[in-house]
Amino acid sequence: MSDNESNSDVEEVKEVSPPATNRQMSADEMQRLAEERTKIRAQLRAFSQANQSHPQEARPQAVDEDGVPLDMKKGMEYLQEPLEEYKEVELAEKLLKRKRQEDEGIRGESDGEDFEDLLDMFGIDAEEISINMNLNQRQQLLLENMDAEQINRYEYFRRTNLNTGGIKKLVNTAIGYNVGTDFAKILAGVGKVFVGEVVEKAKEVQKRQNRARVEEQLEYKRKLKRYEIEVAELENEIKRRKLNKESADDLPDVADIPRPDGPAATFNSYRVNIPDDRDQLTPDHIREAWRLLIEENHTVLQPRWRKQGGGDGWLFR
Repeated sequence: MSDNESNSDVEEVKEVSPPATNRQMSADEMQRLAEERTKIRAQLRAFSQANQSHPQEARPQAVDEDGVPLDMKKGMEYLQEPLEEYKEVELAEKLLKRKRQEDEGIRGESDGEDFEDLLDMFGIDAEEISINMNLNQRQQLLLENMDAEQINRYEYFRRTNLNTGGIKKLVNTAIGYNVGTDFAKILAGVGKVFVGEVVEKAKEVQKRQNRARVEEQLEYKRKLKRYEIEVAELENEIKRRKLNKESADDLPDVADIPRPDGPAATFNSYRVNIPDDRDQLTPDHIREAWRLLIEENHTVLQPRWRKQGGGDGWLFR
């Protein structure tokens, strides 16, 4: 490259570059710039205050006649559901025992619940129901007393099947022997029930996690209430001493009171969220259910499984 060509390139760059200036800003321009900076700082300060860890007070939430917030009441009712279900099962077992004793002519001792009262609790007519029913009659009675959700789950389970071809291929690979289609169907049926056991255990895991989450939310809201009461008492004491012109040096600062660890909220703004037990299972639920099944059964299936197949149940071991 010649010197002339390099000089032309430099000249072209100089022509494109903006001209440099050393002009001093006027007083009006400096004042305008200072006002703009002040305005930006005020906007940043307002944004920071709106997103700080101490939120503004929300409107009071709805409470019941006892003054308990409705979200906390629903959370406590949610935690009480397993206990209510256990009571219903206990009453049902007591009812079946009384009905069996009545059909057999045995006069059992009363334990506080009359047989007629138990029938009224479940809306059962004693003349229409008997313990001495065959399997089809019991299944029909069970279906008639299912609600819409239980019917939907039952029908879905009846329609669901494991792929017989896949089961057959898996067994052939595992044992190195070609099994028949009928045997593969039997294994598919057993596998379907086993999958149901795993899903049931996974639902139990999901419910336990949901209950633990609700308990954590309730406890955090109680801590918020105690924190706000302590802060209000301290502020009132500081105001009282100032009015009486007394020294408040021995009192701690409000900022020194430890705030509960958790979301930035107040007692009125924080809401206890009740999870839905019908939510879809996650892989973590399935893995935890499988781990619990192994721990509970020592890598062996439930006892009622081991009794199947005749004898000591070696067919399914």
